[in-house]
Amino acid sequence: MKGKGKVNPKKTSTTKIGNKTNSKLAKRGKLKKGKQKKKQKENDRKMRNIPRIESVSYKRAQTFDSEGEEAHEDDMNIDDKDYRYFTSPGRDFSFLSQIDTRLETTESKKRKRKKFEDGQTLDYEQIPRKLFAGSNGKGVRHLLPIKDKGKIIEQVVPKTINEPEEIEEPVKEDPKPELPPVTNVELFLLRRKTLAEMKEKIASYANSILANPEDNLKKLKELRMMLTSNEISSTVHKLILVSLLEIFKDTIPGYRIRVLTDKEKDHQLKKDTKNLMEYENLFLVNYKHYIEHLQNAVRRFKNSKYKHLKALPDVCKQSLFEISVKCLASLLANNPHFNYRKDLIQAVIPFMNHKKPELSTCVCEAIITVFKNDTLGESTLEIVRAIGKFIKSKDFNNIQPKVLETYLSLRITDIDKLIAETAPKKDKKNSEDMSRKERKRKKKMRVLENELLETKATEDKSKRLKLHTETLECVFHSYFRILKSASKSPLLPCVLEGLAKFAHLINIQFFNDLFVVLNQLIDSGDLAYREILHCVQSAFTILSGQGSALNIDPMTFYKHLYTCLLEVHAGTSSNDMSIILPCLYILIMKQKRKLSQQKVVAFMKRLSTMALQQLPHGALSLLAAVKQFLHAYSLSDLLFDNESQGSGIFMPELDEPEYSNAHNTMLWELQLLRRHYQSDVKVYARHLCYQAPTTGDGQLPTDLLRKNPEELFRDKKEVSSLFDSLPSKPRQLKRKKTSRRGYRSEGLTDYIQTVVNNVPDVINFDRLLPSDMG
Repeated sequence: MKGKGKVNPKKTSTTKIGNKTNSKLAKRGKLKKGKQKKKQKENDRKMRNIPRIESVSYKRAQTFDSEGEEAHEDDMNIDDKDYRYFTSPGRDFSFLSQIDTRLETTESKKRKRKKFEDGQTLDYEQIPRKLFAGSNGKGVRHLLPIKDKGKIIEQVVPKTINEPEEIEEPVKEDPKPELPPVTNVELFLLRRKTLAEMKEKIASYANSILANPEDNLKKLKELRMMLTSNEISSTVHKLILVSLLEIFKDTIPGYRIRVLTDKEKDHQLKKDTKNLMEYENLFLVNYKHYIEHLQNAVRRFKNSKYKHLKALPDVCKQSLFEISVKCLASLLANNPHFNYRKDLIQAVIPFMNHKKPELSTCVCEAIITVFKNDTLGESTLEIVRAIGKFIKSKDFNNIQPKVLETYLSLRITDIDKLIAETAPKKDKKNSEDMSRKERKRKKKMRVLENELLETKATEDKSKRLKLHTETLECVFHSYFRILKSASKSPLLPCVLEGLAKFAHLINIQFFNDLFVVLNQLIDSGDLAYREILHCVQSAFTILSGQGSALNIDPMTFYKHLYTCLLEVHAGTSSNDMSIILPCLYILIMKQKRKLSQQKVVAFMKRLSTMALQQLPHGALSLLAAVKQFLHAYSLSDLLFDNESQGSGIFMPELDEPEYSNAHNTMLWELQLLRRHYQSDVKVYARHLCYQAPTTGDGQLPTDLLRKNPEELFRDKKEVSSLFDSLPSKPRQLKRKKTSRRGYRSEGLTDYIQTVVNNVPDVINFDRLLPSDMG
């Protein structure tokens, strides 16, 4: 039939089909090589076990002995009939050769066992059994193990019979060669040499990292890993810590590195961006390990996983502790914007209150630099919260005042400006009066302004305002808690100073309660003069701002300020002027209508008296305040008139300025200040003697005329410091020695001696007075 193949095609063998499938699978790479190798090994074994069939010629002598008996191992007994049959002639015994070959093949396949005589043991029986892992064989006897589900289970029975244990002989170790003795000088030179080598190595690593940090990041890891090695000394450890600090300070970027998620890592990126991201991640890992090592050193390596760090002596641990605290503070001060800021803050804050003044001042200065340089306020808020928690945990006890003095460096005094800037501006035209087109145009303009603000590299003012208000709440919360619960603590002066600085930012609802607390503190008598001045300053700042709308009488605070002026520290320092001058400014300028003539004259007299006791910059600022009184109040020229006004005598020791009768005295202190050793004080005193004229004779030079009291105090402080550096003892001039001569007349000396001897020791003045006066 057409179109059909062969009728009876030959069948392909199964081996051929298997080879074809195996070759196809091998090309695709799906063939399992293990199975193929197993089959090949099995085939090789079969080929080896096939015996070779050789032509065997039957020999009678091999099968039977001389007597006609078969030589068999078992010496089987053959019957007589069989013997006759086989020995009869004409018999063919060729079939026996095949039987012999079959027997040989079957016997070869069987496992042959060696025969041993009685009492003979095998070699492997003499070998002791190996113990299982984890057992030392002491006190137990091992039985044969059991095999269950492919696992070998050990069987152990405690020893009942005291079996003699084998005594292990100590292995004789080869004696180590003894090192030659080293003197102290040689040891010192060796240490000095190794220290110099380590310094060179650290310097080379640091230079290469700073030159190209992206390519030499492995060296940064090597330098960091040297901290964990037990081969370096504590001196090298300190050098590595300090060098790593400087490296991180120079290489930390000006932005915060964001850790990528797993999905973001899988994205396809450019080669440059991928390299940059890998560098940032590795850099962040090294920075994290460095901070962890510093935190561990701060805890004196108590939780360290390295034994050689735990075993350090206490002296080394103490020195590493101090350096680690300084490194943490420096990292926080220089890079508060970078990652792991919270870890640094939590590690550093407790050491603000450390017993060692060096460490506490170092940490406080670092936090002050953060407060001053922080423009947005995020890091400031975190630090203020941490300080508040720390003070609260100590229950306001055993805390140094310098901890709260850091609040005075906060940049939250410009909150009023931020409120004014963030407030919505009112349009001149009302929205109702504007047309539809004007409204659309205004709306588009607002959108454009917001987009322009986003393009500018400036902080959001609304965000700054929110952060500053939260910071201020935390500060006042800690201040008010101290005022309420710990009124006799040493933190009170810092609290009052802080209230005096930030009093204008307090909510108006707390003013009445705050005035009551301040009056109670002053009346208690437990405060020093400087603390009273802070109370007065905070009260005056409140009254000059939002508190002006309240009905509060400030007369008590005038009295406290007047009494404290005579108690101000004089002579060696004039630091109290920084508190007095703001109070005087508020008193003269903002409380002008509330002062009477007697108070104005009393304050002028007391300020001029204080000027005699202060340093040049303090005396200048006080004279400038007297000048402000002269220009602000017209009746203050009474102190320049010789004629007495009214009745009474001036009483400078009286605490009430209203009743001190200061209008009956004069400013005679100005004549003494005209002979001052400092030229500016002379010029200013002369100017006041002429009643502070603006033109003509006695006018001030321009450098002194345009400055207020606070500016004069700040600027002339450097000039007065020069006088402090002068030697305390004046140089004595050598004078020629002159011979003292006695009285020329000898009778005069005798007369003087008799008069002196006749003077009685006790004189009765009642006899000398006339009878009318008695």
